[in-house]
Amino acid sequence: MSANSRVCSNCGRLVRKDRRKCPHCGVYLGGRFSIMNAVNNLNFLEKEHAFFFFFSTIATFLYLFSLLLSYRYGNIRGLLAPDIEVLYRLGVSGAYPLIKEKRFWSAFSAIWLHGNLLHIIFNILWAKILIKLHSQLFGIGRTVVVFIVSGFLSFYFSALGAFAPLPIKYIMGVGLFSLGASGALLGLMGAIVAASGEISYSLKRSLILNWVLPIAVFGLIVPGIDNWAHLGGFVIGYFFGNLYKSPEKEKDYIIALLLLLASLASVVYNYNLL
Repeated sequence: MSANSRVCSNCGRLVRKDRRKCPHCGVYLGGRFSIMNAVNNLNFLEKEHAFFFFFSTIATFLYLFSLLLSYRYGNIRGLLAPDIEVLYRLGVSGAYPLIKEKRFWSAFSAIWLHGNLLHIIFNILWAKILIKLHSQLFGIGRTVVVFIVSGFLSFYFSALGAFAPLPIKYIMGVGLFSLGASGALLGLMGAIVAASGEISYSLKRSLILNWVLPIAVFGLIVPGIDNWAHLGGFVIGYFFGNLYKSPEKEKDYIIALLLLLASLASVVYNYNLL
């Protein structure tokens, strides 16, 4: 390394000392505030766990809040399942809200909602693994983008499943309402599987055999599983995995922040609307 260069703290490549912005990854090297720098300089936890910490905190808070509202209305169902009217007020998605009532924002809000105790426990455990792995491969900003966009579009897959031929409806299942982060998490998995140049064949094989196939079989056997959302999330994530080839840039963090704000604002908006 020459005296006129330094190492970028984000991508590890050499940059001339007179540059304020890394030409390889786009991170600012000092003097100017950057969302990307702020996230990568987190000290209270590993940066790969940053979004998992955020997701699990918000999802848990909204789950407990939905239980509290359901308790006030005197209608908590089995497995500590919140009342459907409470979930509808917080922004549940699916065929009825999206198509019948044209509540497009529900495809954002429903990502953070969960239907019962097992639902949120499984998704948080699943998120801990997938968010860290995806963040290591693609970066935190792109992890948030894939998570939110895959989750959003997965609910549209779910809604469009209502128009499928009857035999396919019987196999895939279809319901008026849908919620949860499963479609978003399968988006992360789809992107990881698509990252052929970044992960080993054995890891990809393990993901498919130990995650993708069991989830597909479980969804086909157990009633009430939104297989359309799972499929949609995986397809969208696979697309992103093939799209993201260069190192992430500051704009990825800006897009991620805007998507996060939009998805959380949709919960508040939906709650105040009804």
